[in-house]
Amino acid sequence: MERPISTRLDEARRRPEAIAKLEASIKKARGFATVIKAATTVTPDDKPPHYTTEEIAELERIITEHADWLSEKQKLQDAKQIFDDPVLRIGEMDSKTRRLDDEVTKLTNKRPPTKRKLKPVVSGEAKVDDELPSSSSTASGSESTPSASADDAAPTGESKAPVGQETETNEEAPRDEL
Repeated sequence: MERPISTRLDEARRRPEAIAKLEASIKKARGFATVIKAATTVTPDDKPPHYTTEEIAELERIITEHADWLSEKQKLQDAKQIFDDPVLRIGEMDSKTRRLDDEVTKLTNKRPPTKRKLKPVVSGEAKVDDELPSSSSTASGSESTPSASADDAAPTGESKAPVGQETETNEEAPRDEL
């Protein structure tokens, strides 16, 4: 019999602090959402946005969900008497605060996207498959394999890169900007 009374008393004492924490978390998240939304809309053309519209929409959805939940529960709690079981519980508010803070932290710690380096494509080069002679062009019906020439052989210790791909040592080659 004493346990429900002490639980209600503890909830009543700690509730204002928990409400303040959740409201502060909602306010912080709203401010963060406003900042990243503005930053996403004014990014330079050559730089991809740091946050996607889906991430921003998800954050705004969580903020709205938590603010609506708190408002609804506060109205229900205000209608209750001190001796009634609480509707707005400390554990639920702490959980909502952690969820909101975790979402903001996840977005805050997100690494900015890097601009992908594209390998140059030379239009005049033939594909590796195109260099092999077809079996119909040979005089005999047997399959022939292309013989390895001195130019095709790679020096000892080095491997030859496939046609159209750069090697690490070939950094000075001109690159096409897209």
